[in-house]
Amino acid sequence: MRILSCYIAGFGNLRNQKIDFQSNLSVILQENGWGKTTFADFIRCMFYGMDGGRTKSVESNDRLRYLPWDGGRCGGSLIFTYQNNVYRIERLFGKTPAQDSARVFNANNLPCYEFGEKAERLGEMLFGVDSESYKRTVYIPQGEIRADGLPQDLKGKLTALLGVSENASVTENDGGRVALNAVERLDAADRALRARRRPAKGKLDEIDERLATLSRLKTEREDSEKKLQRLRQTVADAERELIACQQQLQAYSQAIEEKQRSVPLSQTQISALQAEMENLRLFFKGNDPTLVNADGIQTAVGEFYALKARLATLEDGFAETENRVKEKAAVQARLDASVRVMESYETILGIARETDEERQKKPKYKKIIPPEQEWTKWVLPIALLLALLGCMLMGEQWIVGTVLVALGAAGLIAVCIAVMPKYEKIEDKKKKEEEKKTQLSETERANFTAKYDEAKLEYAKIQAEMAVFAPDLDEKFATMQTERESMRSQIESLEQGICNFFANFAFQDLYDYRAATAMLKDKIAAFAEKQGLLAECQGADAPTGTPMQTLSERAAQGAETQRLQGDIETLKAHKFAWEGRKDELTETRARALAEIEQFTKLSDPAALEAEEELLLAEKTRLEKRHRAICLARQILLRAKDNLATRYLEPVERGCKHYFALLTGKTSENICFSADGQPMFEMHGVLQPLEGYSAGVKELLSFCLRISLADVAFAKELPVLVLDDPFVNLDDEKTERAKWLTRELAKKYQIIYLTCKKERAL
Repeated sequence: MRILSCYIAGFGNLRNQKIDFQSNLSVILQENGWGKTTFADFIRCMFYGMDGGRTKSVESNDRLRYLPWDGGRCGGSLIFTYQNNVYRIERLFGKTPAQDSARVFNANNLPCYEFGEKAERLGEMLFGVDSESYKRTVYIPQGEIRADGLPQDLKGKLTALLGVSENASVTENDGGRVALNAVERLDAADRALRARRRPAKGKLDEIDERLATLSRLKTEREDSEKKLQRLRQTVADAERELIACQQQLQAYSQAIEEKQRSVPLSQTQISALQAEMENLRLFFKGNDPTLVNADGIQTAVGEFYALKARLATLEDGFAETENRVKEKAAVQARLDASVRVMESYETILGIARETDEERQKKPKYKKIIPPEQEWTKWVLPIALLLALLGCMLMGEQWIVGTVLVALGAAGLIAVCIAVMPKYEKIEDKKKKEEEKKTQLSETERANFTAKYDEAKLEYAKIQAEMAVFAPDLDEKFATMQTERESMRSQIESLEQGICNFFANFAFQDLYDYRAATAMLKDKIAAFAEKQGLLAECQGADAPTGTPMQTLSERAAQGAETQRLQGDIETLKAHKFAWEGRKDELTETRARALAEIEQFTKLSDPAALEAEEELLLAEKTRLEKRHRAICLARQILLRAKDNLATRYLEPVERGCKHYFALLTGKTSENICFSADGQPMFEMHGVLQPLEGYSAGVKELLSFCLRISLADVAFAKELPVLVLDDPFVNLDDEKTERAKWLTRELAKKYQIIYLTCKKERAL
């Protein structure tokens, strides 16, 4: 590809800049601060859009770095060629990605959408790599050597181009990434068996702890019997005391009820009771609560919800069965289509296809009835006459009789042979097919036969799929459909009746029939209780005309009420104390039972031995699995390293070649790690680049990126953007680098940015 020109409306400190690129080598010589790096990033952003997302760092967030502070337009256009076609990309950038706009036009100024509606796939389709890989290959800055190796996307592209994987899905992804994912899953399985950090536990750790516990329990088995006896005695004592507590609680409850009934109701309580009765009468809408069939409506409500539950279960099964019916219909449609295809090929090839049933019913022989012959009409009576005459002469002249009988029998046999039907074997179909084969050439017949065989295989495959479905699937579905409709009808009828019943009462919010039924029964019971209390109060009242109580009588009645209230509070306090004692005894009994269960296991050595044997067998199985996981992890890591060595071989060769051209020395000590990090081998030891000078880093960075471009972009060559990459080189190496850049310009289009005339080309 080539970049023909670009226009920068606004990008960082660049405004209204138009640059044409006439030749393969374009040199932009500008002073510091002009915006050379900004210009290089502008080209990248036109292809990929802005990076950074929500990152707050200005160095890594393109929007924070390049959006004009004055609020002006940010973006521009770029004209380029790709696969002998001319395109123009126009991009404008906003404060968020949602505010960005991008369009691609062809040479006729018509919109192109093959790169995405907003050109979101432009860079990936042009270069075949993502933005990060673009910055690591096509864009060559000043001496950048990354410590994290090559990006995963670039590794995947190298792996695919070098044919490491034969699987297309793996070719599009990184083989190393696949291996790392597998290693991560193996690590997770390893941690599930053996936790690497405490207090986490794996299955093997838990088994080891349990085995240690069993060993301890076996040593403590001698003291378990005595402890078991004491615990059983504790349980028995607790149960006896619990019975006594329960009796005391019942006695106190009865006493409290009797005292409460003895307390006379005040006039205020009677008024409140009458108000409650009035509310209950309003709820029942004048109906007599004693005549309400609460049990009947409860039965109907229970049946309603039971039917709804059954319907929900049926609906689940119905949906699943319906899907199976649809699947069966789809398979049947495919089967019918396959039959039609086979029939078309059979028609062309002249093959009469028969089913197994037809083949079994078809007769193998054809019955042939001979035509009627005249001679049989007179031979038959003569033969019968001769045989009869011979039988008559057998006694007197047996020789003549025998001859006559033989002649008669011969005549009869001849007649039978003449009139008896014959069976002829039916001609094989293959002979008839051979007669029809002459209508096609051998080549055509071979092609149609091959297609017919494929159609038969497909037919057999679809038949196997059809065999998975139950034969009575359709009948089952129809039955379920009928049952579902019947249930819906019953539920609707029941619900209508329940709603009509509850309409006789003043429910504020009828959201659940079961709750309404329970409320109705509570209100019926409350009505009966309050009606009884009112009747008692009315019976205790003095008759009409009785003089009012004296002050002393009222005072005596008040004192009696206070005494009764005090007795009730005392009884409640005693009851509360006994409830606390009951809770303590229940807890003691539960702890003792738990210890009894434990000591029962201790007193049964066979159970301990059986559990220990099972745990040891499980441990052996899991340890084998653990060893297999560790071995598989080692093999995967080794395969990943081998894979990295394969896809890095051409990159390493190219890097050594360019490094030798730039330095004039051999470069056999350059090598790469499995992640694509360049290193130097000194005295048999791999040395990282941190200890080398900036000039060496610049040289190796330049060589690595050119080598990556050679390998990764063999079909459509990219445009190389060099942002003053030779700042730290001495004069000799600078001249060599300038010469190499001019040589590379014969193959690539190069945009060279520098601030020094000495480094200009």
